[in-house]
Amino acid sequence: MRDEIGLSAPGSLCRTGGSPVMSLAIPNTKAGIVMAVAWLQEQCGRAEIPDVLWDAMRLCIEETLTNIVSYADADGSGVEIEIRLSSEGDVHRLEVVDTGVAFDPLGVELDDPVEDLDSLCPGGQGIHLIRNFSTDCAYARVGATNQLTLSFTPETE
Repeated sequence: MRDEIGLSAPGSLCRTGGSPVMSLAIPNTKAGIVMAVAWLQEQCGRAEIPDVLWDAMRLCIEETLTNIVSYADADGSGVEIEIRLSSEGDVHRLEVVDTGVAFDPLGVELDDPVEDLDSLCPGGQGIHLIRNFSTDCAYARVGATNQLTLSFTPETE
C-alpha cells in the first residue's frame, strides 16, 4: 500500500525481487527516533542479524534521523519519514525515505579527521559516522523524497 508520495503504510510488509521488506512510518520528532530504534532492534532480533551489525545500524539510523528531525522541515510544512529494512543473504539494507528538503548526505565534503579528542567540536560527525559504519551508502532524490540506502555486511565488523 502506498500513498501519493510513495511511502508505505506504517508497519507494512512489501516485497521487492522476492525478498521481504519491513517498513515503519514515524513522526518527524525525537520520539519518532526512539520508536525507530526500538522497531529496528526488534526486526534485527527476529532476523538474527549479528549484534555487531545491529550496533552499526543503530548508530546510522540515529544519526540519519537526527539530521532529518533537525533540518529537513525548513519550510514548516511537515515531513513524513519511513524506514525500510530488507536482507538478502548476508547483506542487510536500511533505507530511510523522507519528504524533507532535498539533501544528499553523500555529497557533503567532510572535514579532515581531528588529531586528538581535545580538538573535536561537538556535532558535525554524523555523516562521517554513517559513511564509516555502513558497508555501502547510496542516495537518490526521487520525486519529492530523499532516499538514503545503507548496506551492512559482516565485513562492517
